[in-house]
Amino acid sequence: MRAFAKTFFKEVVLVHLDDSCLIWPFAANGLGYGVVGNKLVHRLVCEHFHGQPHDKQEAAHSCGNRRCCAKAHISWKTHAANMADMKDHGTVNCGARNGASKLTDADVVAIRNLAGKVPQRSIADTYGVNQGTISDIIRRESWAHV
Repeated sequence: MRAFAKTFFKEVVLVHLDDSCLIWPFAANGLGYGVVGNKLVHRLVCEHFHGQPHDKQEAAHSCGNRRCCAKAHISWKTHAANMADMKDHGTVNCGARNGASKLTDADVVAIRNLAGKVPQRSIADTYGVNQGTISDIIRRESWAHV
């Protein structure tokens, strides 16, 4: 750990007592999680206060803020429980929030409105996706949140 980050971790993070978020003020990785060196800060906090994880558990944020490192907000959870929390917080990168998405929520509504009126292949060509994607959207096997 860099000296200033290590000092902040020891003197601020480990003694933060209240229930408010404590935002890691230093570097974040490409996913928005606080990091020091190559370690995720929320995992370091969870390991310090809750010990090592059991059976593939993940360090989860009850507050929904990826940069938060408050011990009151971080605990070990299963992947399924962590994903459920992310859904509740609105932080799941599904639909238009996914950086690889070619579609918007409005596109999905328009696609569903065209269902049965325009061939799926034509819809797919219009939106630059494959026909299987259009089929999944219409059947609500993808973009079910819209």
